[in-house]
Amino acid sequence: MTDKKTEEAAQDVKTTIRRIIDIWRQEADFSANYASNYPDDDAVQWRRDFYKTMVADMLPGFGGSTGCDLGCCYGFSTLFLRDLGARRVYGVDPFSPFIDKAQSWQQTFTLEGLCFLLMADTRIPLDDASCDWVVINQVFSNAYDGTRAAALSETRRILKPGGVLVFSDGNNPHCPATLNRLRKAYRDYEIGDGTAAAPRGPAFLNRCRLIRRFDAALGEEEMTALARGTCYAWGAQIKAAVRDYRVTHTLPARFFRDDAVQVPLNPENGRAVGNITDPYELAGQMQALGFETHICMSPDWRPLSAPALAAQLKTASLFYIYARKR
Repeated sequence: MTDKKTEEAAQDVKTTIRRIIDIWRQEADFSANYASNYPDDDAVQWRRDFYKTMVADMLPGFGGSTGCDLGCCYGFSTLFLRDLGARRVYGVDPFSPFIDKAQSWQQTFTLEGLCFLLMADTRIPLDDASCDWVVINQVFSNAYDGTRAAALSETRRILKPGGVLVFSDGNNPHCPATLNRLRKAYRDYEIGDGTAAAPRGPAFLNRCRLIRRFDAALGEEEMTALARGTCYAWGAQIKAAVRDYRVTHTLPARFFRDDAVQVPLNPENGRAVGNITDPYELAGQMQALGFETHICMSPDWRPLSAPALAAQLKTASLFYIYARKR
């Protein structure tokens, strides 16, 4: 694009996002909370520029390419990637309310080159070798562990030979600030204004309500013990734990702890609040799947020596992985 066309495209994106957010706010919609990520045009521009640096500028042939925004949430990042020159971008997310909302605003504004799809049963609903690139940005820290390996495997399946996975996340455990932030989140969500012995956090209380719904005859102490034992469970897993307790009187053990650095799941929908994402471990998993990888500490993919990378991982939570399918 010329500079003038680039500026016009960026302005169109700002206008579209402002209109979407205005609709959500007028309807007092739950997704209006997401608008806090885009308080003004400068914030929209910053995020568009971020995707330009991290993806569009780094991938030869990005203009006219086909890609997948995996973990797209409400689809604004998908819109940026399409706006930056991709021919077609698929926004995929495992959480149906996100996809419903993304599909709704896409239809309202009749935007071309976008398609939003639900990832059900850990499968990306795209054909083998159908994408030139996949972006996974700030997703794995909010995904429970069982989906990560499947997501990487599916990413490799849908990429063309030589296709690229652009990955970033912000819960690098080599940085002390990450661990402190996750411990605080655990205390807020599980312990709340109570104590480790008598927790009163919103996730803990929500789990108690679910357990009571599954078995109204449970005593208070039994319900509390079950809530402590199902700390990293959700939905049907909690229901199964209650059923097993009825039969065996054996409590599950999901290790409720005062000092946990892995935030528990939302018991209603299984979404994590902030899991650890170790860059070395993830890069190893990608290599085992047949990717060539390198880890960076900035979205412009500046290479680092191993000692420099290790040093920077101790001071910054956010990291990037560039992975090419062999």
